[in-house]
Order: sequence, then structure tokens, then C-alpha cells
Amino acid sequence: MAESFSSPIMWLYFVDLLADATERHMIFSSSQTAFKDVGMFTASEWELLVSRLLTGHTTQLLPFETLVRTDRLGSLLSKLRKPAYQPDAIAQIVIYSISVDGPIKESTEVGDKQSTNSPKYVAGSKALESLAQFITSKEVSFHPSQSSSITRSLTAMTESLSRRFIYRWTEEASGTCKTPKEQRLTKKMKKYFVELLCTPTLMAIFSKDGDTAARARGTLRNLAYLEADIVMPPFLERAYNGLEAINETHRTTAVLHALSEVVLPLVSEDIWFGGQKHILPLLELCLPGIDLNDPGKTVATASFVSNVLQTVPIMSLVGKSDTSGDLMPSLVDSTGDLSVGALEDRDAERTMVIESTGLFEDWVRAFFERCLVLYETLPEEGGRSKKTGGKQEEAMLSGLREATEVICTQLSDDIFNSVLNRVYDFASTNTKLNSMKAFCQLLRRVARSRPSQTLEKFIPLCVRQIKLELELGAASIPTTSTTDIVHSDTALLWHLSLLQAVMADAGEAILTYRTTLLDLLLFLVEKIKSERSYSLTGSIIKTTFYGLTTVYCLNRQSLNPDEWRRASNDRASHRKWGKFYEGHDVKVQWHVPTSKEVDFALELLQCLTIPTLEIVESLIQTPASSRDKIWRNDFVSLPIIPRMDC
Repeated sequence: MAESFSSPIMWLYFVDLLADATERHMIFSSSQTAFKDVGMFTASEWELLVSRLLTGHTTQLLPFETLVRTDRLGSLLSKLRKPAYQPDAIAQIVIYSISVDGPIKESTEVGDKQSTNSPKYVAGSKALESLAQFITSKEVSFHPSQSSSITRSLTAMTESLSRRFIYRWTEEASGTCKTPKEQRLTKKMKKYFVELLCTPTLMAIFSKDGDTAARARGTLRNLAYLEADIVMPPFLERAYNGLEAINETHRTTAVLHALSEVVLPLVSEDIWFGGQKHILPLLELCLPGIDLNDPGKTVATASFVSNVLQTVPIMSLVGKSDTSGDLMPSLVDSTGDLSVGALEDRDAERTMVIESTGLFEDWVRAFFERCLVLYETLPEEGGRSKKTGGKQEEAMLSGLREATEVICTQLSDDIFNSVLNRVYDFASTNTKLNSMKAFCQLLRRVARSRPSQTLEKFIPLCVRQIKLELELGAASIPTTSTTDIVHSDTALLWHLSLLQAVMADAGEAILTYRTTLLDLLLFLVEKIKSERSYSLTGSIIKTTFYGLTTVYCLNRQSLNPDEWRRASNDRASHRKWGKFYEGHDVKVQWHVPTSKEVDFALELLQCLTIPTLEIVESLIQTPASSRDKIWRNDFVSLPIIPRMDC
């Protein structure tokens, strides 16, 4: 039908229609008699389809919009529903045509000699045999040195193939599937499918084309979900080589991006038993990736760190006892078969994981050291928005903020104390404008993790230094421009920023310093004149007010509070790495303002906001002839104090 129109647009619509029909036929056909030689197709129909889908059009998969613009009836066709992306439609047809419809080939090598009278197929599937022949013939195109537009289409197809295979495998594993058992996917099919796509995918992840590499990483993630035992060992071999090759920046960055996609098999022993022992070595090898001169690699490193540690409590399990009281789980897959070896092997693997956790503290220290060194060498802030560098530097700092957020959230108490001491040492010995914004973002993450301990360290330092700087005349020069930098105010601005950072989400811990903070804020409102100092003072008041009066989450760890407390003393808590909760099982601890917090917030309003507004009212009444530079400065700076959006 499509050939009779001789139109590439009609071909796209025809393939889209055929893909939907193939899926519906496989899902809703409950009788064995509804199936033909290959799914819903006869042998001759399948051969015709394969000749068109997997040969003729694969090398020229043009976007629908490109075809419409070159068609005479483009204005009319553009109003129709767009057909599915052709690689996805082809994958849909192939995956939903796979079933046991022929004798099983003993050897899995494509092209093996076999009797012409009784042909045999890989895993007993004609559709899978056709796919194997196609992938094998195109395997060289996946190599980075052969990258082209064809590679982009091929990786799009492999990603769609792996995704559709997961959809069908999950559907058939559920109890609501209507497909006859004889037509369902088998373990042999899954294993061969993963083996078929594994090698091409591992080559394509190193492509220099961003779209090709991204689709290859998506394929890798899907394949690791299906058969981690097949995918992860060869991938980790390449990963170690890529991270150790310091002279091949592109290869290192590609490995870091790929590792970010397969963190779940690494951290969860239920998906791949044996991956947890690789976490610390990989984290150690990725530390050199934090490099100011290579923002792209730094972003990739931060992405991997944040992804892999999101569900891993950062605590040492060495010397802890097994208090779980649970029998060792029998690691089984969805079919009930063991996925690992003997009991002794599992004990040895788990012992290696437990011993590796003893390196967490040293790694966390090294990570924060790398971040602090990077912050010290940042370019100066510029412009009205006070951005640090260009877009690449901003993306790099954003990635590091996310990574430090995850790390600080997952730290155990003893490792947190070590981090807090190092951060405090840096804060008390440096006053650099170029690193102020980035460092205070890091300090904010530390403070949100343990507010009481952080305030105990930083409040005395900030109060002492701020009062000292004000007494020495800092912020005494009236300015109303954000670009006017008075270098004598650097130390004051540094400690004001520190104070603003530690007050974030501090909640009830603020009440311990109620009198100290109120006296300091009154002193600041009286003394400060420069734009940056009174803007920071307004931010401190806003952050304090929000921390006292708003509702926010207090526990951000990957485990529920009771499980987190047990994990710190449980040798077997690593078995919960990679754990996810159903929504109704999550126990959230909320900060709800207490009466004391509300009283302090009202006191702030009474002592700061109302008097400031009265002064502003009096300034408005000043005659125009008396409005000098001091008047203008007061009229600009004072309204910032009562604002809650500054």
C-alpha cells in the first residue's frame, strides 16, 4: 500500500500504523491461533517488511518536518497527527514480533552454517534472528571512528529496542498479561537480546556526537536493567581504563556520563550482586575530574557523585555488628532462579563492601578539598547579577552544589563533624570575593544537614567579626550601585554571607541565639551604608524569618528516620543501598513553627520592620531641596529591611 503511493510521508504513516497494530495484536490476542509465522505476519510478509525496515530506509531516517517542507501538500499534511519517530516504530514492530516460532539454534553466532531444509533461529525466534543479522551487519558503524548520521539513527533504534523490550518484559511478568505463554519472551531471548546490543552500545557511548552518545547511554541503562551480569563487567572494564587515562579527556568524560546512567545496578545488590564493591574505587578515580579548566568534565563528575550517593548512606560499617536480625536474603531474579553463586561467595563479596566503607571519610575529605581549591581559583564576580564566569562556570558550580547537597545529606555524624571542621577552617581563614558565593552555597548545604552543630560553630565567628568590621568603619561609605565594590568591605561582606548561609532552614536551633542575633541585626541596620552590605542584611532577615515561620522537610536522607538510626550501627545496612520507597511508606519529619519561633518572628517584625517603615515615612516628608546623597542612600537601603523577597 505504501509503495503504491511512492511517498516517504505515506511510508512514515504506514510504519506508524503497522507498529501500533503489531503491539495490540501481541498484547490482546489471547488465542494461539491468532498468531502466524512471525507474530501477526506470514513468512513472506515478514521478509518484505525486513527488507524495507532494516535495509532500505535505515540509512535515511529523515525527520517528519523535513519531509513535510519538501512536499507539495505540506500545508495540509502539517495539520495531521505526526507519525512516530521511525526508529521507535521499527523497534515496536520488531520487539512485538518476537516469540518462539521456530527451532532453536544451538550456536548463537550469526551466519553459522545450517541445513537449508530445517533452518534454526536464535532463541527460536525469527524476528530476533532478523534483528541479529541487521545489528551484526551494522556493528562497525557504532565505532566512534565511524560516527555519522547513520550512527545517530542506529543508536536511536537501539535505545527504542531496549526500551520496548523492557515494556514488554514487564508487561508479561505482571499477572494481567493476556498473551499466550507460548508467545511470550523467554529468558534465552532476553539474554541473547542483551548480548546482541551490548558490544555496539559500549562502542557508541564514546562517540563525540552528543546525541549519539546520549542515546547509547540510554541503551546501556536499559540493558543493565535487563541483564546487569552481562553488561556491567565489560562496561566497568572500560570505565576503569577511561578514568585512569588522564590524557584522554573525552574518554574520561564519556565514562563519567555513562556511569551516571548505571548507578542503580552499582548500588543495589538486588539488581546486580557484586556492584557495591566498585563504588569507592570509582569515586576515588573520579576526584581528578573536579577541574576548573575543564567544566564539562567537572559537571560529569558531579553528576556521577550525586547520582551514586543519593541512596548510599556515607558511613563506615567496619567493626559494626549485624543487628538486623534478618536471615541473609536469597538473591533471586523474577523467575525464582539464583542470580549469584554459593553462600560463601556472597559472604566474601559483602565483606569486601563493608571493608570499602572505611574509605568513605578519606574520600569525603578529598572531595571537599578539591571543591575548596576550585572555589579559590574562580574568576571574580561580574555584572549586576554577580555571576561567576560564563555559562560553563555557572553550570559547573550548579553541578557541584547538587553533589555537595547529596553528600551533606547522606553523611554520618562522625564524618559530618570532620567536614564541618574543615569548612569552618576555610571560612575563618579566607575572605575572598571570588569564592564567596560558591562557598556560601556549600556552607548552606552543610547547615541544612545539621543546623544546631553548624550554628554553634559559625554564629560566634560571624557575630564577632561583623561587629569588629563595623567598628573599624566597614560599610560606612554610602553607595546605591551593585557594581561599586569597596575592597575595605570584603571581610564584612564575607561574614555577612556566612551568616546568611547558616541561617537557612535552621528552625528551632535559631532560638538558642535569639538575643545575640537580634542585637546584631539592630546594630547592622544602624551602621551599614553600602549597597551590598544592606542587601545582605535584608537577606539575613528574610532567611531567619523563613526558617522560623515556614513549613519544610527536616529529614532528607535516603532512609526513613528509624532505619537511618539503625543503619549507623548495623553492619548489614549496605543491603539497603539503592532502596526506594512507595509514597505511603515514606516518613517525613516536617518543621512546623512552634509558639517560641512565632514569638521571635514577631519580635523581629516589631524591632526591625516597624521602626524602619516609620523612618521611611519620615524620609518621604523631607522637602526636595533637602534630599542629598545621604537621604538617597537611606531611602534606597532602609526599605530593603522589611522586604521578604530580597
